[in-house]
Amino acid sequence: MTNRKEQQAELLLKFGALIAPMEELIDYPDQQNAQTQAKASAKFTHDRESFQHMLDAFTRGEAGHNYKIENSEISGRLNRFTNQMVSFRNDTEKLRNELLDLRKTLISNILAIPCELDSAVLEAGSPFTAFVKIRSICETASQELVFIDPYMGQGTVRRYFHGIPEQVTVTVITKRRSGDEFLDFLDASKLYADERGQSRYCLLYHPDLHDRYLQCDETVYHLGGSLKDAGRKSNYTISRIMVASDGAAAVVKLLEESTEQFGLHKSNHPQT
Repeated sequence: MTNRKEQQAELLLKFGALIAPMEELIDYPDQQNAQTQAKASAKFTHDRESFQHMLDAFTRGEAGHNYKIENSEISGRLNRFTNQMVSFRNDTEKLRNELLDLRKTLISNILAIPCELDSAVLEAGSPFTAFVKIRSICETASQELVFIDPYMGQGTVRRYFHGIPEQVTVTVITKRRSGDEFLDFLDASKLYADERGQSRYCLLYHPDLHDRYLQCDETVYHLGGSLKDAGRKSNYTISRIMVASDGAAAVVKLLEESTEQFGLHKSNHPQT
């Protein structure tokens, strides 16, 4: 059964597909003419209906709740863009600005709708199911993600870091290790650091790290194993931790005790 967190991630994906034809107009302006502009507008108008159906289902999908105000805000902003689209679809710069504002506003509004994954127990041999659930948490963060795992690997960066919203600050706490696996992680981490920058990515080392946690904004999850092996050889748990619990306090303590390797105060990412 799809949980609310996964539905939120799917809604964000649907929104990205909705505006993709309009983004092509600004990405390849030299290839556009009146016909391609009309086709992009027609595709957007057609897909807008199915996006609205998904939005309606999501905002009414939580038992005992109806996020009518949030639905109205999202729908109203889409209506304004749709009504004005013809006037600026042949003006690349104006279309670019409108799309940037539309993307920023709708992503923010979608992420503002409360939904959390309480817990999950995944059977051994279900790595893809684990991937979908963990990635849905990462893609629906609005402010902060903290990965705490002593065995961070290149695969973790590849699977979960792509798709994290641009405004989110990403922090990784891991343990310095020897061997090619750790060097491969550092290579991927450095590429990510180069692109995301010091203000939105921080790499920390902790010498005595054992447990695994994932913090999404103010929600902390305890993980039953390393992210790179989630759901492979044994049952894997994703357990939501209460704010006042020992587990949540442990995350705060780990952040305080760890040593920054890259971030606001260190601009040179480690190579080894």
